[in-house]
Amino acid sequence: MPTARLIFWALLVGVFCPALPAAAELEGAPVVSVMGDDGRYGQQVVAMSAAPEQPTSVTGIKNETDELRDAVLDPNTSNTQLYEQASALFGAIPRRDSSRMGSVNLHGWEKPDPATNMDVQGMMTRTKEHMLRSWSEHKVPPKPEILEAYQYGGGLHAAGLMSYDTKGKLTKNQLGAYLYTATSAVGILFNDAFRVLQAWLGDELASATLIHEGAHARDHANGSLNPVEVRKGEVQAFRTEFEWLKTLDPRGEKLAWARTTYCGIGVPNARAKAPGLVCEYLQHLAKIQYHGERNDFDGLVEQLGYADRKENPFQTVSDPPDAAGKSPG
Repeated sequence: MPTARLIFWALLVGVFCPALPAAAELEGAPVVSVMGDDGRYGQQVVAMSAAPEQPTSVTGIKNETDELRDAVLDPNTSNTQLYEQASALFGAIPRRDSSRMGSVNLHGWEKPDPATNMDVQGMMTRTKEHMLRSWSEHKVPPKPEILEAYQYGGGLHAAGLMSYDTKGKLTKNQLGAYLYTATSAVGILFNDAFRVLQAWLGDELASATLIHEGAHARDHANGSLNPVEVRKGEVQAFRTEFEWLKTLDPRGEKLAWARTTYCGIGVPNARAKAPGLVCEYLQHLAKIQYHGERNDFDGLVEQLGYADRKENPFQTVSDPPDAAGKSPG
């Protein structure tokens, strides 16, 4: 083991996940899933514009259907009579262009907030704003693990220890990293390309990575981030990130809208509009959402390829007691 300081990266790697859209709960009107003219999936709330005549009502159509069925089964019914009864039934059902067709109110999915300054200060500020907004709307305060992850991340930012990687230290698959030594935090580093995510998705969805890395900082501070038990550390961070996604997007509409609109997920023959990095990130969030809903964070960590270490790099004979270490995240 070299005596040079080792930096332990807390990594966030994008992984493909099948589309898992969640529809909004709508009450008081029939709801059907549709695709709008702009290619976005949504929900149509169907409300009749005017009370149609019988037999367009459910009861009227049922009666006409029963009469037609009986007529078909009766060998004494002539073809002329069958034609007349069939016309009475099907002719009364409104066509698409009929004035009696139900009017449509396309609800669609809630969209993510696109606001961003493409800097860490703006992301910190908007993360707090979304946290307070969710608290106000749902009358439920943020879970302690989320609040603590934000606070520890905020502390690093206030100390000037949160920035973008402008020197190429992170690979293209390393969107975020929590750096620390055996005794203290070194900081949170975002891939310089992370600004592409912010530009396309806004700080709201991009903040999931901020909370993930903040969770590592929180766990390091309270002594639960073990450089050997890598998988355990990632389970803790991903659990917090999932809770944050639920806070931002409780029905999964924002994530589903972004994946459909920018990446064509779930739309036949659609081509992605966004760069591959953006779609991979959205797929990664969908994977977190999928496993989180099933409380299967061990399965998520295993699928992402994390593995425990065989020895503690902070306790090697050749390194001084305060040598830095890394823990992939």
